[in-house]
Amino acid sequence: MLDRLLRLYWTVKRKTRLVRFFNGLNYLGRPGKVFFPVELIDQGLELILSGLNNTLAIQCNLDWVWPWWVEQQQNPAKESFIPTGINLVTTNLSQRNWCSIGVYGSCHESMVDPVGMLTLHPFGWSLLPYLRLEQQLYLPPTLSQAVRQSLLHEDLPVIITHYPIDNSPLQWQTTLRALEIDGEELIEMTQQCHNRGTTPLTITLGFSIRPYNALTVGHIHSIGYKKRLWRVNGHAAVLFLSEPNRHSVSGRQGGDPIYYPTPQSYPRHASRSGIAAGISEYDLSLNGGERVEITALGMVHKRSRRANNQFRNLHLDSLKRARERDLALRQQWRERGMMLQLPDASWQRLFYALKNHLPVFDDGSHFSPGTFFYHSHWFRDSSFIATAFDCLGLGEVVEPKFTDYLRRQTPSGFFRSQNGEWDSNGQAMVAMVNHCRRYGKTALLTRLLPALLKGARWIERMRLPLQEGSAKPPHAGLLPAGFSAEHFGPNDHYYWDNFWSLAGLEAVVWATTTLNHPKRRHYEQLLSEYRSVVEASMQLSLQRTMGGVLPCSPYRRIDSAAIGNLVAISPLGLFPPDSDWVGATTDYLWQNNLSQGLFYQKIIHTGLNVYLSVQLARVMLLRQDWRWLEIMAAIQSHASPLYTWPEAIHPATGGGCMGDGDHGWATADVLMLLRTALVTEEQQQLWLAIGVPIGWYGEGMRLSLNHAPTQAGWLDFAIEQHEKERVKVSWKLTPHPLATPMPLLLHLPRYLSATEGLTLGESFDPNYQRLQLPSPEGSLYLQADEDKKSH
Repeated sequence: MLDRLLRLYWTVKRKTRLVRFFNGLNYLGRPGKVFFPVELIDQGLELILSGLNNTLAIQCNLDWVWPWWVEQQQNPAKESFIPTGINLVTTNLSQRNWCSIGVYGSCHESMVDPVGMLTLHPFGWSLLPYLRLEQQLYLPPTLSQAVRQSLLHEDLPVIITHYPIDNSPLQWQTTLRALEIDGEELIEMTQQCHNRGTTPLTITLGFSIRPYNALTVGHIHSIGYKKRLWRVNGHAAVLFLSEPNRHSVSGRQGGDPIYYPTPQSYPRHASRSGIAAGISEYDLSLNGGERVEITALGMVHKRSRRANNQFRNLHLDSLKRARERDLALRQQWRERGMMLQLPDASWQRLFYALKNHLPVFDDGSHFSPGTFFYHSHWFRDSSFIATAFDCLGLGEVVEPKFTDYLRRQTPSGFFRSQNGEWDSNGQAMVAMVNHCRRYGKTALLTRLLPALLKGARWIERMRLPLQEGSAKPPHAGLLPAGFSAEHFGPNDHYYWDNFWSLAGLEAVVWATTTLNHPKRRHYEQLLSEYRSVVEASMQLSLQRTMGGVLPCSPYRRIDSAAIGNLVAISPLGLFPPDSDWVGATTDYLWQNNLSQGLFYQKIIHTGLNVYLSVQLARVMLLRQDWRWLEIMAAIQSHASPLYTWPEAIHPATGGGCMGDGDHGWATADVLMLLRTALVTEEQQQLWLAIGVPIGWYGEGMRLSLNHAPTQAGWLDFAIEQHEKERVKVSWKLTPHPLATPMPLLLHLPRYLSATEGLTLGESFDPNYQRLQLPSPEGSLYLQADEDKKSH
């Protein structure tokens, strides 16, 4: 009805070109039940309104200090420069990067940008450190030399930012960590200075509350200071542990208080535009060799309902105890679940940094793929993140999410994230069943079964009529056209949706068989018939496009959206990795979509996409196509120093250009890529070490994996080479109540000779062999043949 009214209105107003543009949007894709997910409209409005706010606020206050992304994007001398004019919406399209931190077990996360600016809440104001040294002002967003960031002990989520100071013995850095003290969730920002010279130095350390963040204006409508506490918009905001020397506030008319301070005893300011700021400064003198620390505490969330009597329990002693507790919790998390020891130190650091970072995407009742722009629930992202937690032996985090899954299921059986996205049923069903399979949860599977059956019936009803005769369309029997995973294009009958639904039905068949449900035969027949329909449509598409490359739908030509088809190989395992279309499809994507070693998505999510790169790399890995190592190297080189990635990377600037600047799906998928290289369930077999590079083997090599949950049970295995020509392999598979018996197939270089009597097989790479381990537990020695190795 609305679309007809719009067409009539524009026609009466003689704006027929708007009708043409509107019709074009309506008909560029396949006809579908839902033109566009209405849930995305609010997100689109956020982008437009915040972008207009950005444009007017920034361009009318150019003498203010703006965040790092603005300083880069507004500077015509920088690669990040983006002009405005026709594009009135200013948004971060070049340096969309941050790292998320939060109290362990909390659903509240804060963001730290690449120069150490702290944003406590999504779309909120920020806290910026700065320094004056001998009257010279050092502002992190405008420093000419590169700021460096690192993690505590290389992989723990405490962020240290190092600031360069030209021709000075002064060392300046900030440390940011999430803490809980007396029921308050806080972010500690500690500025640290060290005079490494012999001459005394006079410095001023400043903290400024800023009306912006890493994406938008962060409106400050009221700000005031009293008794070591800043209040912003009526809420406690920043507490200092010692009284600063001066404070100042200002709004648009008064200018930036960093440049134009007007010291006041109890500064206050109100702003209707939201453009206001405050500063607190400490004057210090450092003798040679002296160090100093000044701490500010940002208020994130009050867990306890009882009053804190003006934060009387927040002091240096309680801060020290909170740091110790947090460090102990982080180290305990590091040692929980699956543990790795790898010959490549960079891979080992990556694994533990990501494992320690993964909890920020756990919001208690659900997983969220981001902490800022994507701080919400989608079944798609949740499925990938849940799989990572599960496969790392951290399943206790996953199980509570299924309560929310059931709450979100509609009476019709639809696991709804957004209407018009039909992949979510399969994703929810696969996540629930795989969790039960990996952890032997029979009682949980029984409790989830009614929802799984409702989900299966929804798939059955949603599929389009098969139709008979020669006029049968290519999409007959598939799901309706939908918007799907958003990075494929307009509405279409995407194979991605159907692959997930097939996997969901496979999960239901396994569940009904395991629980001896009376209707298991019905679901087996449904799965068989649906699979034959999907395969027939795939064959038609392969005949139409020729060259063996599978397009993303029966109606599209070959393009970068074909990346979505690889999900059928991994993680879903619907087809073996050596299926005819898989090699041609991976070759096409490699030749046409690789840039700087990463997958470049040309549709909607334009940019270098780490999570899509992993989809390509995982399938190549399973085929022992060692080009996947080039993708792995590019993933590492494009990571931030804090081991995070945005959803898409700008090829020219190397910074984020869309989505969340700390992408949970990417974090989860890189962890799964590392796990797949060592162990993966594939075609009812347990494959070990299929992705271990031949260069890792050598005297002194040690590779181990412990406490890894699999569908066959809990796995421990190790490969050690203590001598030049002798390799020891040891393993132990401990089954659980729902474990599926699987042969253990170890992939090894061909120059290693196995003990006589063991079953050998061909691997995908002719330089490798496949060795079937003889029992669930044991060890054996392999002898290196130097002649074969040299060849």
